Amino acid sequence: MRDILTVIAGILIILLTAALVAPPLVPWEAYRETLERALTEAAGTQAKTEGRIKVRLLPWPRVSVDQLRLGTGRPDSPSLAATVVRAEEIPTLHIVASVGSTLVFGAILTYIAGRLYRREALLG
Repeated sequence: MRDILTVIAGILIILLTAALVAPPLVPWEAYRETLERALTEAAGTQAKTEGRIKVRLLPWPRVSVDQLRLGTGRPDSPSLAATVVRAEEIPTLHIVASVGSTLVFGAILTYIAGRLYRREALLG
């Protein structure tokens, strides 16, 4: 049993190390067309990237590009040009903490409001 856990831990360490070390070594500029197609589909308008493309997997997945242009660039259509754009997933722990604190704060406010309402009802 101990040997199995050691092997699993070793594999996990190798995978995490690869996820940390490998992304900077990949030439992401070679995938520029794929990224632009995905951005065009997601935005519903033409997307063009320029400059470096960086991808990181840890501590959470994120993609950054030096320049991003959305739209056709014609004067009669809306467009957007941005420098150093980062897209990253919000960590699950942040979401859980945010939702949890909101629920606790809401419960406290509900309790206070209920107490005040009863007090006002007694005072007439």
